[in-house]
Amino acid sequence: MVRKLIFENEVLTAYTHHLAAPEHVHVNCEFVLVTNGTALNTVDGISETIVNGDVFFLNHLPLHSITELSDDHEHIDLYITCEQLKQVCLKLFNEELYDFLMKDASEKKCSLNYDEFTVIVKKVRKLEVNYVLATDEAMRETYRKCVLAVIIEILGVIFDNMYTRQINCPAWLESFLQDIQRPEIFSLSVDEIINLSFYSHTFFCQTFKKCFQRSFKSYIDELRFNHAKNLLATTQLSILDISLSVGYNSSSHFIHKFKQLSGITPLQFRNIIQHRR
Repeated sequence: MVRKLIFENEVLTAYTHHLAAPEHVHVNCEFVLVTNGTALNTVDGISETIVNGDVFFLNHLPLHSITELSDDHEHIDLYITCEQLKQVCLKLFNEELYDFLMKDASEKKCSLNYDEFTVIVKKVRKLEVNYVLATDEAMRETYRKCVLAVIIEILGVIFDNMYTRQINCPAWLESFLQDIQRPEIFSLSVDEIINLSFYSHTFFCQTFKKCFQRSFKSYIDELRFNHAKNLLATTQLSILDISLSVGYNSSSHFIHKFKQLSGITPLQFRNIIQHRR
């Protein structure tokens, strides 16, 4: 019989882990962000593979382990007490969100898109550095408040998912849209992306349009646009390199699409960001 390890986590804290976690239970709740590699995540005996970009919530009820790691595996845990979580849900969201998170021992997945995930991970990494460098309790208290702010961001996405999910959207389509949030997928041609669904082009496009009242192509253009903005703001890549990385074969096509969606050119956008900094 496996001995239960009880993890009494320091609350409102972020930790990065690279090692396996044997079967254990938590005193508090945790949000897990998979930031690299793969692993086997087991919650109350049910196992599934978790990969870079996955985000999920676990309350204090389940037996939990993370094992069979790839060599490059890394995940970040954000901890919060049940009482703190309840206060945040009731003050900023509603009781239904808290009930959803606490109703059973199952993990609750959070569908962050690529840009949301990237921004949150950058914030958490910076917070971890700040905590290690903190020299007094006032600085550590500020750190804990910043961790809470990140948790609230993730809760906001879960809350939004609860209330904006399309009633007529089939489960396979919801799952597929979560799977294509990565640049290596949405930079493919629209036809290539649709082929990954194993449905016919006509059926897929009709189903998507029925659920979301927009074309699938416009959705892919928006994913590319959001990623391009991130690259323009955070890298020194050329306009041509960025256009190729998000799926456009020419910089002129990319510039036209970018201006169509934002009203300005990619170079103007980059200049604005640099000026603000």
